[in-house]
Amino acid sequence: MDWEFVGRARLWYRQANERDEKVRQLSEDFLGDERDVFVVTMTMNRHMLDLFFKDGPLADETVKAKVAIADRANTLLWSSWNDILCGRYSSAAEHWRSLLESPQFMAAFGSNEALTKSWISDPGFDIHSARTAVVKWLRDSGRASESRKWFSERTRDHKEVQLYSHVTPQSCLGPLATDGKHVLMRNEPSAKRTRECALFLAKDALELMRSLWWAFPNDERVNEAWDKHGAGALEWGARKLTQVYGELGLDCADPEEDGNQ
Repeated sequence: MDWEFVGRARLWYRQANERDEKVRQLSEDFLGDERDVFVVTMTMNRHMLDLFFKDGPLADETVKAKVAIADRANTLLWSSWNDILCGRYSSAAEHWRSLLESPQFMAAFGSNEALTKSWISDPGFDIHSARTAVVKWLRDSGRASESRKWFSERTRDHKEVQLYSHVTPQSCLGPLATDGKHVLMRNEPSAKRTRECALFLAKDALELMRSLWWAFPNDERVNEAWDKHGAGALEWGARKLTQVYGELGLDCADPEEDGNQ
């Protein structure tokens, strides 16, 4: 073993961590109201998830499945957020499809709890099955127009994020920071890209928060937490994010209305 090279490798490791911390500090200065919405919503998500463990380990498989999906999504949100702050936009984008699909599974399980067992036992139960279940529930509830809008928006979003889940020009080139002429390779943060990604993650966090409440319609603890904090956080967060979309010059479907079950 070339111990001089090992020493250089250890130096690289230390410098890489130092660079992450430096970029994180720069990125934090870029952020606006989208950070507050993300922080408040993530705290609410964690609070609702913790409610299920106050009496010990989960025994009910149906409840466990829904909590597991939401907990995984919450973890991916935090991971993506940290990647964004460190200028790793491409690795943050790897989670976008899971973040989009998780609330849709939760919505399906909220519409028909038996589907949770199908998801556990049937390998063929996938995101298309979940969407079909939500659409059926909306139609059966006399909301056919809403079902078409809900399905159309999710299908559109799925096609977009799918590009970032595989080795494509969009996933490899699109998320890179640039100064307009050169790709900035050493984790150089982009103010525009940082805020856009943070905005999308804040919206995903709101969607997850709403789906957590909606997936447990008969749980008194969840309903109490929602009435006390969640409903107000959703209304406030949706209003703030709509303003941020405007600041960044982006088109926006109302985060509170978009996908509202």
